[in-house]
Amino acid sequence: MLKPGNSAIQLWHVRLGHYNYNTVKTVLQNSDIQFNGCKQFCDACVFGKATQLPFKDSTTAYNSPLQLIYIDIWGPAPILSSTGARYYISFLDAFSKYTWLYILHSKSQALSTFKQFKSLVENQIGKRLQAIQTDNAKEFLCFKTFLHEHGIHHRLTCAYTHEQNGAIERKHRHVIDIGLTILVVASLPLKFSVEAFHAVVHIIHILSTSVFYNNNSYETLFGIKPDYAHLKHFGCACYPLLHPYNKNKFNFRSTCCVFLGYSLQNKRYICLSNTGKLYVSRHVVFKEKYFLTLFLSITSMSLLILWIFFLILLLFLCSYLLPLITLYLF
Repeated sequence: MLKPGNSAIQLWHVRLGHYNYNTVKTVLQNSDIQFNGCKQFCDACVFGKATQLPFKDSTTAYNSPLQLIYIDIWGPAPILSSTGARYYISFLDAFSKYTWLYILHSKSQALSTFKQFKSLVENQIGKRLQAIQTDNAKEFLCFKTFLHEHGIHHRLTCAYTHEQNGAIERKHRHVIDIGLTILVVASLPLKFSVEAFHAVVHIIHILSTSVFYNNNSYETLFGIKPDYAHLKHFGCACYPLLHPYNKNKFNFRSTCCVFLGYSLQNKRYICLSNTGKLYVSRHVVFKEKYFLTLFLSITSMSLLILWIFFLILLLFLCSYLLPLITLYLF
């Protein structure tokens, strides 16, 4: 039973709308109101004000490639890519931060893509994949049998807790932000996002970062210093050698194209002609300060003017021929 003029702090906590105890104590002390007791567990506060608990930075250190691979799928994209895909799946090595990106038409391709990725990296690096980390999406849960057969540990994040997969979530944001940026500079439509994302990943691999003491992911993983001389301005004008593609000797040796990135298989460049045809060639001359936006705009404007001319011509012919047809019939 409370003493006269002296109330328990828990009662004041309820009276003041379940405010935090430090503020309640301050209010009572400033108002010269006596109270007793200490902070108690309040069920009502948990029911009404529960929030996520804070996350701590991971202190786990990885000292070898393929000890852990973070995996996540991004998408669906609001606009179909030039290849007709809406998703991509990325694999991030926890040791080197090196990223592999694969385009998906549907999430059901995740397992087959993972098998392809596993074979590739184990052959390239000469080590076995030890563990992967994903969320609880059904496209990853179907990995269970394959992972069990190959002795790969599967770490799952808690449901609705994407922060536990923060490393690859941040990588998604980095790739998309820079990809959209270079598309804006090149004035290219969003359907070329896949090409932009591949180009961005290629660049990120060879950029120095404080995480590796001013080293880069490529050198950390493969032990080879990257070459920067081959880098070109994404979306700029380029002129690939077309002699191997020409059907006769009077065809031009090149044509003005748009540079769409780097070939994943070898040291070649991907070039898009104004007819929509892709050329992959090593022999490419670049005009990095010139973009084909103006050229494409002029082409589109020419087509518009041509359509307007034909429409005017059609209207003129109709207005001229209609009286003649009327006189002939009547």
